[in-house]
Amino acid sequence: MSAFTTNAGTTSKDSIKVAVRVRPLNARETAARLPSSVKANSDRATVTVISVRQRNNTCPEKKTFQFDNVFWSLNCPDECGSKPVGQAEVYDAIGRPLVAHAFNGFNSCLFAYGQTGSGKTYTMMGGDPNALGGADAGVTPRLCLELFQMRERVEAEGHSKWAVEVGYIEVYNERVSDLLARRKKGAKEEEFVEVREHPTRGVFVEGQELREVSRLEDVVALIEAGNSVRHTAATKMNDRSSRSHAILTLILREERSMQTATGQIITTAGKNSRMNLVDLAGSERVAQSEVVGQQFSEA
Repeated sequence: MSAFTTNAGTTSKDSIKVAVRVRPLNARETAARLPSSVKANSDRATVTVISVRQRNNTCPEKKTFQFDNVFWSLNCPDECGSKPVGQAEVYDAIGRPLVAHAFNGFNSCLFAYGQTGSGKTYTMMGGDPNALGGADAGVTPRLCLELFQMRERVEAEGHSKWAVEVGYIEVYNERVSDLLARRKKGAKEEEFVEVREHPTRGVFVEGQELREVSRLEDVVALIEAGNSVRHTAATKMNDRSSRSHAILTLILREERSMQTATGQIITTAGKNSRMNLVDLAGSERVAQSEVVGQQFSEA
């Protein structure tokens, strides 16, 4: 996972952070009694990968990589004895800072990248895509909940109001669809939108539908509606594999109020920020996932 952060409490060196989460063995791997090919040291933020082909050799090939954060989620301690981390610990490290940055007017992007079945959607959304609350909730619902809680605290100071809008798009076979667009009755073909670039506005999706939201439940309902029309398929590595990139966008707009010497209340535009939360399609090896035909082109 990679998160773009701002200079609020960080330096320019921290603009990009990369974190790795090591998932538990799945049912297929457990049934086959496959050992883990990964070792991690949370204190040093390192991950060591053992070559599968040389695992049974007396001196297997090992490669060690260092990251900003390493989250060990296997059901046993890592090399330094750290206990497995859950959804809350992952969010505290990579999600919570983005909320504060957003209210300071900074944009951010957080995306999950990895092979099919590596836990991207679980980390971003949670264990049950239709029940985004509770202890099993992923980064996205936790971030949205804290966003509304912080908005309530900020607005209680009485100096500004914040509007929150949500957009949800899908990139599938290099075509972009608006997951929140209202489908025309009787439409047989899927409608696509175009990505444009403006000299001052930057990159944007032309015609994208944005919905204003006021609470977590509103966002959850939109996510569920969008997920219901996402492209998914089963592969050998995952019973329900997302075959598309999904980008959830949260836009914050501030309106400031001030009183003039004559007592008149004037409202002006304040800070604007955007958070993009991205769940990328699986980047699997074709031989391992056994995808064919249409799924082969997607991989």
